[in-house]
Amino acid sequence: MDLGIVSASALPVTLISFESEIVRTGVELRWRTTDEKACSHFELQKSSNALEFASLGSIEGSSLGAYNFTDSAPLKGINYYRLKMVNQDRSAELSKIIAVDYSADAIYTMVQNPSQNGSFTVYTNLTNPKFTLVHVSGKQVHLTVSRTHANQYQLTLKNYTEGVYVLRFESGGTVINKKILVK
Repeated sequence: MDLGIVSASALPVTLISFESEIVRTGVELRWRTTDEKACSHFELQKSSNALEFASLGSIEGSSLGAYNFTDSAPLKGINYYRLKMVNQDRSAELSKIIAVDYSADAIYTMVQNPSQNGSFTVYTNLTNPKFTLVHVSGKQVHLTVSRTHANQYQLTLKNYTEGVYVLRFESGGTVINKKILVK
């Protein structure tokens, strides 16, 4: 979604691109620039309504021309992002607004499938998910769940047999089922 560019003043920096991508750790924001002559820094801003923005973080200008920043705690639903490009004299320009749909049922990634030694990592943007693991025979398996980062959980099985299982994620009415192979 392109909501336009707002300019406070002309800056000695040209924004070539500003893009986003959903990754296993959240939303990665990438931008490229040219002609960075007196750029002080870039402030990343985030909003839930495309009207009121809050600072997400900042990155110093380096004249390299390629930057990235990961929002490790995106909101469920639509997230709006923009860049505030700040000159050394503190004049600033705002980029176009980009929108990212971070829907709970569409965004999750599992790694180590198959699992190794009955342990695997799950990435999900669900809030306080409940995990259930069921063998294809119908037997529920005990899991130990440890939250290791913002959207990352380490799941460890006890007394399991190798085979195909269904991992169920539940949170706030959202249910996701994923087949996994446990070795």
